[in-house]
This record gives sequence, C-alpha cells and structure tokens, in this order.
Amino acid sequence: MGMRIPNTPALVGTQLQIDRESLVQAKSLCGDYVRRAVAHGIQAQGYVYVNSQPSAKLVRLIQSHKADLVLLMSPERRQSLVDKYVLKHTPVPLTVVPSHI
Repeated sequence: MGMRIPNTPALVGTQLQIDRESLVQAKSLCGDYVRRAVAHGIQAQGYVYVNSQPSAKLVRLIQSHKADLVLLMSPERRQSLVDKYVLKHTPVPLTVVPSHI
C-alpha cells in the first residue's frame, strides 16, 4: 500500500511525553487518509513523526520522497510556524487541514 508508519515506542527521537493512545490515534488517522488516497488511485505515504522541532525534518522528508503535494494536519486555527517554514523551504504545494474538522 505504500504506507510506512513504524511501530515505535511512545517517545520517538525526543524527550516529549506522548501518550500511547495519542500516537495510536495519529497512526490510525494517517492510515485512513492514505487508504482513501490509494483507493482513488493516488500514490500516498503517511508518516507520524514526533519531535519538538519538526520543521526541518519535514522539509528533508518532502525532498527525499520528491513529494508532489504535502497535506499537514494542524491543531491551530491559524498558520503555524511549521506551516510557514515548510512553505518557505520547499516548492511543493502545501495544504493545511485543521484537526478539529
């Protein structure tokens, strides 16, 4: 299916405390969207990455996978620093979806 969401511990590359249920929910949500994209003939991959400074990692991930489009979910109703950083450092179209919908 092209989805790579590793089964990782609750702490991934950082000292941030992430409860396991939140990580499971994030993986499930990401997987749902990847499956929907694949069902419509779109090649898609999903990643759940936990870090206190995800911006540079996202840009490297976008570049290494030669992404055509990036979809980010954000808990904020306004543009976040991550969104701004990704917009500034990649030529790839970025769609930000509020996580509350």
